Amino acid sequence: ARSTEEIQRLEDALEKTRIQTLFLEKRVAERLSQDDAAIFHTHLMILEDRSFQEKLQQKITEGHSAPYALKKVVGEYIEAFSRMEDPYLRERAADMEDIGRRLLGNLVGQNNHPLQLKHPGILVAREILPSEMATLDHEKIRGIVTEAGEKNSQAVIMAKSLGIPALVGVKGAVRAVTPEDRVILDANSGCLYVHPPPH
Repeated sequence: ARSTEEIQRLEDALEKTRIQTLFLEKRVAERLSQDDAAIFHTHLMILEDRSFQEKLQQKITEGHSAPYALKKVVGEYIEAFSRMEDPYLRERAADMEDIGRRLLGNLVGQNNHPLQLKHPGILVAREILPSEMATLDHEKIRGIVTEAGEKNSQAVIMAKSLGIPALVGVKGAVRAVTPEDRVILDANSGCLYVHPPPH
């Protein structure tokens, strides 16, 4: 009966994540636009997708725990999407990662606190997922730099809607910049200056 319990845990997490996703969709529609909110509609479609649910249940029935099933199945989707030629489909890999992370958080009862920014600045991260972009305090973000990501990624599109300059695909950015560094982000020329000399 352990697998029945694990399937129930999974169902609860799916339900919780759906509710959160609806909330994110509403929040983004209010603060940005219907277009920007559409990404969370896509997330909802995936969360309600029969074959996604069946793959997860299948793994649990084979005797695995719900978190393992989730990591495994989501990993397979991410892998498949990442290999796609089409940039639109490649972007779905970020969506799967976003969904997987939020599902796992709800499954193991971790509340993912939105990133808190103490003072205005430029956010440097490995990557920013749509749900993180939706919950950030936009007033405090002067710019965004990510190592991963496509130029047309959802987070970048949302940043643009908010008028926040964004630079993606900057390899090694997280290691190169420490929290108190002064940086200048020139999104037009695609340059990030760390410790610029004072004029």
